[in-house]
Amino acid sequence: MGKRILNIYGFDAGGNSLYFNNQLINAIFHMDIITGEVECIKIPDKYCLVQGSLHKDLHIDNDKIWFAPYAANDILIYDLKLNACEYVDIPRLEGHGRKFVKFCGIQDYGNWFILVPAEYPAILKINKITYEIIVTKWEEELLKRYPDFIKTNQYVGISSWNYEVYNNILYLFAANVSIQYNMESDELNFCEVSHKTKSYAGIARYRDKFAVADRADSELVIWDEAENKILKTYDLGFKGHKAGDDGGPLWVFKISGGIVVVQGKDNFLRFFDDAGEVRKINLDIENRGAGGYFVERIKQIKNDMIIPLEGQNAVLIVNTTDWSIKKIDMKFHGLELLTAKAKGENYIVENNLFYELNDLFDRLKKNENVESETMCAGNIGFQIYQSL
Repeated sequence: MGKRILNIYGFDAGGNSLYFNNQLINAIFHMDIITGEVECIKIPDKYCLVQGSLHKDLHIDNDKIWFAPYAANDILIYDLKLNACEYVDIPRLEGHGRKFVKFCGIQDYGNWFILVPAEYPAILKINKITYEIIVTKWEEELLKRYPDFIKTNQYVGISSWNYEVYNNILYLFAANVSIQYNMESDELNFCEVSHKTKSYAGIARYRDKFAVADRADSELVIWDEAENKILKTYDLGFKGHKAGDDGGPLWVFKISGGIVVVQGKDNFLRFFDDAGEVRKINLDIENRGAGGYFVERIKQIKNDMIIPLEGQNAVLIVNTTDWSIKKIDMKFHGLELLTAKAKGENYIVENNLFYELNDLFDRLKKNENVESETMCAGNIGFQIYQSL
């Protein structure tokens, strides 16, 4: 497992601190972004250590870190002062998406957090104090409006894991359909942007319109929401992934003076200024990660783009004001001990999805439906044999 323990999955930053979780193991890390020093600050006690992909995005708020569930069935809340974890169960809803691909993001909204779905059939709004949860079933409403959606797209889920918030509206896409969620009233609105099969994966406000990127056809379109009209199309020069491939490594961010477009297989950023001119910003990344991507995760925090380098134990910070780039190497002195502890766990460890055997057996004894892909995508029998 070694160095892969330090691969960053979800993360957030404040001051000189970057907090992150990991795709392979169940642990919370802190990184000093000045020195690069990394420490494991908590191993949540609800799950075993070798259990990854539990929670995806995270957000720091008032000395607490909130984690959006990915494979897990709960929201993890870590109290930095008390060094303690809370868990808030989410509703078990039936939908057409994969059960282990729930949420891709967590959006701050005053006294609430909005859990942004990936393939979970609802948008959840949770109160930060009372933990009250408001459920808005986007998938059910989508399929009422567009009964042939699944037949047309062979998939139902949010394709834009890079979303936008404008005027208290959360803008998402499911293939070619714009989903607009009013974060105050919890009302939904839908709009079919193109009559063609599309996989719109990134969206950002741009020159009083929206810039929307399609990862399947390698396009960036300028979309007038009011008129529901595509005003201009840019060719991004690559072929991406169809919908259903876990959101696809394609992002669009609004920055001062324009937008930034990032595609995972490019080792540069595209900057579209407000005049429509395009500039490439070289990231000087030489090595690709295990999935063949230079960039697999990215987050915009104020004027900085924070880019973990997959498999390299390093983080890039790109300042979008002057386009300066700083590389911080991660230094974790307890890595050998944590690696040894992880190797000692008797649980399934394969294909990025890990579940306790007890959970599997409990569901089997209750005659609950257990999809093999819910457990892991590989040879589950062999993995159980190994774990025993």
